[in-house]
Formats: sequence, C-alpha cells, structure tokens
Amino acid sequence: MGSWRVDTSSWPIVVHSMEGTPGHEEIEAYIREATAVLYRREPHVVILDASRMGKVSAHLRARTRQWQTEHRDALRSWCLGTAKVLVSPLTRFIAMTVLMVNPLPTPWTVCESLDEARAWAADLLARVNRSASPTV
Repeated sequence: MGSWRVDTSSWPIVVHSMEGTPGHEEIEAYIREATAVLYRREPHVVILDASRMGKVSAHLRARTRQWQTEHRDALRSWCLGTAKVLVSPLTRFIAMTVLMVNPLPTPWTVCESLDEARAWAADLLARVNRSASPTV
C-alpha cells in the first residue's frame, strides 16, 4: 500500500506527495482532497512529488485522466501550473512524452528534485504576479 498527502502549508504552492503504491481507497481519498483544494477557487501552483512513488496502477492512471477531464475548466481557472517531481531519467522522459501528447490545461514541467520544482513554482508565481500588477 501507499499514501498520498496534500500539503497546503506553503500556499499558494501546494505539494502533493505520493509514497509507495496507493490502493483504490487511498486514490479516492486523495482525489477528494485535491478537489477540495482546487475548489478553494484561489490561484495556486501544484507540485506533484512522485519521487517516492511505487508502481502506477492502471486504476490510478485512469482515475487521474478522468479527474483532469472532469475538472479541466477549474484547473484552467485556478491552477497556474504543475511541476512533477520524478527521480528516474527514464520516468521523466516518459512523463514528458505523455504530457506532450496529452498536455495538462496549465503550464507544466517535469523536475528531478523537489527543490527544482519549488524554484519553478516560485518563478511562475513571480511572473504571474508581475503581469497582474498595474503599471505606474
């Protein structure tokens, strides 16, 4: 079994951390929590830390695609971007290939480390804040 945690303590950067291989119940609990964060209706950046992830089940892939489809408009409105943390170079390559074919509705990147993902998220937030600031 595995676990999934959603950490909003660094809001507006939200870190979704996965360890091991989550079962059906853990996946559904995570989806409920991720949905609640999305429907705070506040701009935020997501970091998906899968650096300690186990095997990705067919159920997890299907449920993720279903959730992204169901919430596509809300993702466009409130999620400013997504950084995926994947340690393995092969896994990063596969993720980037999949995302090129089936892109997220927001800007995205695939990172080697949590620090790299946090830096990308902070940079994205700074760019968004600069573009939203009125010019003098």
